[in-house]
Amino acid sequence: MQKETATLQKRRGKARMPERTWRDRLAAAITKDGRSMRAISLAAGQNESYVWEMFNKGKEPTITPLVTICSILGVSTHYILTGVEQSALNERFLKAFAEVPEAEQLALLALLEARKKK
Repeated sequence: MQKETATLQKRRGKARMPERTWRDRLAAAITKDGRSMRAISLAAGQNESYVWEMFNKGKEPTITPLVTICSILGVSTHYILTGVEQSALNERFLKAFAEVPEAEQLALLALLEARKKK
């Protein structure tokens, strides 16, 4: 656990620098959560060193485990990947929007853009 904490602190920097990369944001979420990298890896259905390897060996996660890890940590995958916070309402809207046929998406977008111009 001490080695994991040192890894996360090193990743975040001693001065609590802003999270600039997805790994920085994930490290901050893991630190806030308090569970070990091993516990998070196992909870995500991965081998026990999966998360540790992301930070120490540069392992690039596949999307499904990353989404699961974010869910376990209670953070948005969108935030981890982009650094942009999304409200629950925005996420609901985007999910619903994605399920609508393209022609309807374009009509909705035109409606929203027209409102913006008023």
